[in-house]
Amino acid sequence: MEIRPASEQDIPAIVVLLKLSLGEDLMPKSEAYWRWKHVDNPFGPSPVLLAFDKDLLVGVRAFMRWRWRLGNEVFEAVRAVDTATHPEYQGKGIFKKLTLTLLEKCRQEGFHFVFNTPNKSSMPGYIKMGWEEGGKLPVKLKCVKPLSMMLHVAGWKGEGRAFTGDNPLKELLKENNLENVLLSDRAGQKGIITDHSPASLKWRYHDVSVAQYFGVGIEKGGALRAAAFYRVKNTKAGNELRVTDVFMESAAYKNDVAALLQERMKMHDAEYMTLSAAQEPVALRGLVPNLEMRIGPMVTLREMNAAPMDKLRNFNQWRPSLGDLELF
Repeated sequence: MEIRPASEQDIPAIVVLLKLSLGEDLMPKSEAYWRWKHVDNPFGPSPVLLAFDKDLLVGVRAFMRWRWRLGNEVFEAVRAVDTATHPEYQGKGIFKKLTLTLLEKCRQEGFHFVFNTPNKSSMPGYIKMGWEEGGKLPVKLKCVKPLSMMLHVAGWKGEGRAFTGDNPLKELLKENNLENVLLSDRAGQKGIITDHSPASLKWRYHDVSVAQYFGVGIEKGGALRAAAFYRVKNTKAGNELRVTDVFMESAAYKNDVAALLQERMKMHDAEYMTLSAAQEPVALRGLVPNLEMRIGPMVTLREMNAAPMDKLRNFNQWRPSLGDLELF
């Protein structure tokens, strides 16, 4: 069996294998989506390994690049994401071989750590390969329609009305002051955050094809002062307004952001709002004042090169947003 790095010429065969092995129930598989995720990523192209039995592609393993920052210190990381094994070759150790080989390749290339959010069935395999549990992401939840949520959970209420309002996302991403907002927000952070830029936000929230995201901003004095990104997800408890990222020049705009998100909840007929409690810095405290629960995904980690593991574990100083860790 031959193992080699993937090239762009391999993308059609990779997509065929993903469809054959995984289907498309949870996430659509296409060449365009693969290119968006693994080629066009502003943090860099994904390290990808392929396994062949003669001319037949039998395995694929991809780590998506992600960049984290703590003050002036930058950590190059990868997220263990897409993997598939040909149905006729499953149980032969291909997944483990590809994963450990790619891990060593990334270590040699200087990446600091790998992280992911495996499901319960795949978690034991990662632990056996040296990953460790990093903790379950804490999430803040603000319920505005408790009775409606109960009716949804009981199955007595159908989906909410379709949204017909505006989405200023495209215009927000073109704002001249967006980069300054990101820099100011970064300066006020004391934990490990994603090293976002206007380009990475455009890639993450505008160019993505598997979900619709919204972006709204606060303007004062003729310039952008704060920006919030979110999506609306229909769940068993009703419409969830999931705040995926918030950036502010200063805490002075916290109440403006809170009021704007409250207004968007009404526009989307949302039953509740969620926000990463790990991300919530001093500037955002009180933005979502209700329950804080460990209902986010379980994150697993493995160090490769001098990663700040003590700061990452249990989100001690790690401040991922919901947009950083949700599946996409």
